[in-house]
Amino acid sequence: MGVEAKENTQRLTVWQKAFLRDENWKKDELREAVFWLIEAFSAALGLVFGVLGLRGLPCLMAFFASAIAVPSVYCTSFLGVDEQDYGGKMEILGDSVGTGAATFVLAWLLNSLAKKETVQNMSTTGSSNNSDPLHITLVKYESGLGVPGIMPPKLSSTVEITKHPEQNAKVTKTEFIDSKPSNSQQGELADGGFSTVLAMVDDLKSLPFRPTPGGPDVFGANTVVQVRQGRNVVWGYNPGAGCAVADSPDEFHASVTDEHRTKFNDAVNKIVATSNDAFI
Repeated sequence: MGVEAKENTQRLTVWQKAFLRDENWKKDELREAVFWLIEAFSAALGLVFGVLGLRGLPCLMAFFASAIAVPSVYCTSFLGVDEQDYGGKMEILGDSVGTGAATFVLAWLLNSLAKKETVQNMSTTGSSNNSDPLHITLVKYESGLGVPGIMPPKLSSTVEITKHPEQNAKVTKTEFIDSKPSNSQQGELADGGFSTVLAMVDDLKSLPFRPTPGGPDVFGANTVVQVRQGRNVVWGYNPGAGCAVADSPDEFHASVTDEHRTKFNDAVNKIVATSNDAFI
């Protein structure tokens, strides 16, 4: 009976034994099972991080920590294997973690890029397959300098255009006195007007801009522009709180020409003028 059971065990494939406890494992078989476990886990974790939009070094640290812990738990708790019988944890892992890292990064980046491209496509159509609205926000400051983090410049006006799928765009315009709301209007913008706004957003996106918030207002318009799909920022121009032109131009500031400044002001002014149609 014992011989028969042993022969039956030997006939099991690695895939069959991977779901059974207290089986006899050869070292190469165990390493193969762990290799594919890490590959599957790496791909799944990369997809999850991409969907959630997680980025940075903490993500890589979380991967390496879990890529070592998960196989160890699998071997000891699920398979009932004593890792020391096969040379220890690192001997079983072999080069699986390195290969898994490549799979993780690939899945992570591809999913993140796919998500970013989807959001960008939605920004140019004004509609999507989900219920996330498209927001276009303009914030106008009064001319003059502020002190970042201490005394921001005074607000002049804001325009918020929100487009839900299958609905007209909603427009909210607020004017300020001493940075306090003094007048607010709400209305609806027809599809033709919203298409004009999107065309102006495309013009803005063709301009050079600093990808991170802060820095001088190189376009000299004292205006912040932000385009969001739901909570995701698709595009934006957000100078520092002072909205000041740089005293000593850096490389980015030097790349902006008078033609760029004119195009930025024309696009912003046309968005504001088109949004006013919602109040007629």
